[in-house]
Amino acid sequence: MSNRPQVGEKVKIESRDLSRVEGWPKNRTSTFEGVVVPTFSWLDPSSICISSDDPKIPVRSFNIQNVVKITRENGSESKPAPPQKEESKSWTVNGSKGAVYVVIKNGTRWGCNCVAGQFNRACKHVREIQEQNK
Repeated sequence: MSNRPQVGEKVKIESRDLSRVEGWPKNRTSTFEGVVVPTFSWLDPSSICISSDDPKIPVRSFNIQNVVKITRENGSESKPAPPQKEESKSWTVNGSKGAVYVVIKNGTRWGCNCVAGQFNRACKHVREIQEQNK
């Protein structure tokens, strides 16, 4: 069973304070309460998001590496395991005009150093490698 809270579960998250305010203790933590909501696609998949009562900040996100403790509604406490390092792979692809591009797969994320890949658009080089590796 995962010690990661599920969407819809009410939790308290104690997280390291990453603020660089001079004079604050270096190991300061803050605790936030809320209901776990789906993580936004642009965040690291290991992040946890919870709802907030603050209308200015309706959702708070936490990088799992900064989470000190998660307390569930039933009182049980856990520290999520850090995400396992995902294997990275890379391929070289010859472009249609003679340029050589590098396609990278890091876990489930794909990227390419071509112009389309740099702007997170659909890239034919990535699609080519994905088709070859089905």
